[in-house]
Amino acid sequence: MARWARTVIRFRWAVLTAWIVAVVAAMVASSGLSDLLTNRFVLPGAESEKAADILKTHFGQKPEGSFSLVVKGAPGSAGSLVPKVRLAAQRAAGELPTGKVAGVQVSKGVVSATIVSQLLPADAKLHTDAMREAAGTIPGTQTYLTGQSAIEHDLDPVMSHDLVVGELYIAIPIAMAILIFVFGSLAFLLPMMLAAAAIPVTLGFVWIFANYMTLSTYLTNLVMLIGLGIAIDYSLLMVYRYREEHRSGRSREEAVERTLETAGRAVVFSGTAVAIGLALMLFMPLPFMRGFGLAGLLIPLVSVLAAVTLLPVLLYWLEDRLDRV
Repeated sequence: MARWARTVIRFRWAVLTAWIVAVVAAMVASSGLSDLLTNRFVLPGAESEKAADILKTHFGQKPEGSFSLVVKGAPGSAGSLVPKVRLAAQRAAGELPTGKVAGVQVSKGVVSATIVSQLLPADAKLHTDAMREAAGTIPGTQTYLTGQSAIEHDLDPVMSHDLVVGELYIAIPIAMAILIFVFGSLAFLLPMMLAAAAIPVTLGFVWIFANYMTLSTYLTNLVMLIGLGIAIDYSLLMVYRYREEHRSGRSREEAVERTLETAGRAVVFSGTAVAIGLALMLFMPLPFMRGFGLAGLLIPLVSVLAAVTLLPVLLYWLEDRLDRV
């Protein structure tokens, strides 16, 4: 680890540049992550899944990628609305790749048209706005485009807002207050810098897998939760060790070497153990739980990588300066 520390410090500009590029690229990629995630929980073997398999195999339909156009008019007008609803549904289906109108039904004065497709919810929900605009409104009626994909589309901004409130306005300020109390100086910024690097990069990796797997919307919460906790945990350990070594008379480079030889080894072992433990969820028979296992595997590994590459550079450059304030 001492040799590794010397190498990282020697190429500190390259290390810093690599992390900046990785963070920027990951942030650009993960900006579209919410469009690839779903809040649908699949339970293999359930009756609903058996029915979905039959529709997919024999009719080329995916129920989770379907929409319902629901129209309610004046009492007694349902029968006369059927042709208008069918035309509106056909216009909406034209905006959905592989979309087609499966049927129009009348139930208790409400007319509904089912629009089916071969798309997954993560892909189908992207066309919700265009479908609503194409369907338009039928005069004298209340018109709604709903279904799982449409609901997910409408929930995304709500969940994003709640995520911002919970993390940026509650979790992070509380964590910063605790760190300020513990460090007693501007060195509390080091754990936040580590988290600011590890979390976006992890979300970038999640974005890659989300293009090929069905992943849950709540993965972003999991990554933020574990990423912030691990970054603070590892930073506390390594910053305190660096302080001890530097104050005992060692130079900055020597202090970083001793930090990685001791606390660094503990961080690598701890992060590996956490990653293996959370990765066990990959072997669960529930698809949405396997997504949590993937995120649980990635965030500790990325955090460990940041702790043994980026953090030594930050310690070497910033820790002494931040401790003076």
